[in-house]
Amino acid sequence: MTSEASKRESVTKGISMIEHGMEKPTPFMEFSLDYDPYTLKATEYKICSCARPHMRAFHLAWTSFLMAFIAWFSFAPLGPAIKKTLGLKKSDILWANISSVLSTVFARFAIGPIMDHVGPRLGQAFLLIFAAIPTYFAGLIQNVAGLCIIRGLVGVVGATFVGCQFWCTLMFEKELAGTM
Repeated sequence: MTSEASKRESVTKGISMIEHGMEKPTPFMEFSLDYDPYTLKATEYKICSCARPHMRAFHLAWTSFLMAFIAWFSFAPLGPAIKKTLGLKKSDILWANISSVLSTVFARFAIGPIMDHVGPRLGQAFLLIFAAIPTYFAGLIQNVAGLCIIRGLVGVVGATFVGCQFWCTLMFEKELAGTM
């Protein structure tokens, strides 16, 4: 291994193909995008492509975050109707909003190690499935306590932002991941 390659390897601190005894990609690792041979991260992106694995992961990441965002903010336009139907005060709505924000903050701290352990694909799937259940039952809210609980449980889906960013930084070089 050349000194340039070893320097590059120590800088990236990623798993290189050379460490695994591979001098070139195997047939399963043929990518349609340009990539760094040491980290296997893409160095370009083609927004209209769904090529594996880089662009497919990118599109799944942003699509899953979009679904989460819709569920996460579904209460905002319904706020006046919920307030009127349940006879809530402004302070009741504020408590529901606080429970949503707090659950999002705590979930973002918790999801990082989970993503490290199970990966971004399974982490995102878990968050979306978890949030789908309280979102489905949101129409059954009868009082302030139910609203706060449901808003808190739905707020957990805000942690999909962490998974989306984690997924993209695994697939793309750091200079590219921040521009997508």
